[in-house]
Amino acid sequence: MKPMMTVGQFARMTRLSAKQLRSWDGLGLLAPAQVDPDTGYRYYHPRQARTAVTIALLRSLDVPLASIRELLVADDEGAERLLSEQRERLQAELVARERALRALARLTADRELMPYEVSTATLPPRRLLGLRGTTTAERLHRDAAALVEQLLRALPWAAAPGAPPLVGLYPLDLDGDVAFAVGVDPAASAAPEAAGAAASRPDGIVPIELPGGAIARVTHVGSYDELPLAYFPLLAWLQERGHPAAGPVRETYLDDPSEVEPTRLRTEVSIPLTDPEDR
Repeated sequence: MKPMMTVGQFARMTRLSAKQLRSWDGLGLLAPAQVDPDTGYRYYHPRQARTAVTIALLRSLDVPLASIRELLVADDEGAERLLSEQRERLQAELVARERALRALARLTADRELMPYEVSTATLPPRRLLGLRGTTTAERLHRDAAALVEQLLRALPWAAAPGAPPLVGLYPLDLDGDVAFAVGVDPAASAAPEAAGAAASRPDGIVPIELPGGAIARVTHVGSYDELPLAYFPLLAWLQERGHPAAGPVRETYLDDPSEVEPTRLRTEVSIPLTDPEDR
């Protein structure tokens, strides 16, 4: 039988620190094989080295401790599922980091933190035809794009050349469940099918009322994943003038992404103007 090893010996053999081993013990990831009841000294068996280096490997890959705990007891199928989930998580984080890098590059090129001019307008009420969805803040961009594709399949005239721009409606508060909608104005379309859709409405399509009134707006030029940059100057403008920020925020997609390259896409971002006395 191979002899037990002290914490220091085991740490050296696995290229870990005694502090890491104590932490993993406290977290229930890797308990000592034996603890001396009189001295409290902990001892590890050489067979535990594989588990120790597995934990270290997964931590080096930024796998959360809770997921590592599941992986250590999972069967092959469960381990494959958990590793796939971690791969998807890291891919999503990578996309977010790349988006942040592009946004920083844009701000650097513009030499201004808020390169947007805010204007106001008064709009008439409109009735859109659209779809509603619920998602999370992390999935909003992806799920909104999927809902747009679903809308265009249900209303082919909305994807035809010369169709009116699509509109996205999003809440200011992105905590918890996020309710949003995408739609298009059939009254602004020259296609005869638009009038028919407004009267009969295909399955799943719902009317979305846009109240008229004053709005504050900016125009964003660039890819859709950089749109959050446009929100900050708009919200700052409202606060500086004492207007409460009231949603939903409207994103009006002025260009067809199949015809215009991402860096030149124009999107109008607008927020209804509420009287300061309505606070």
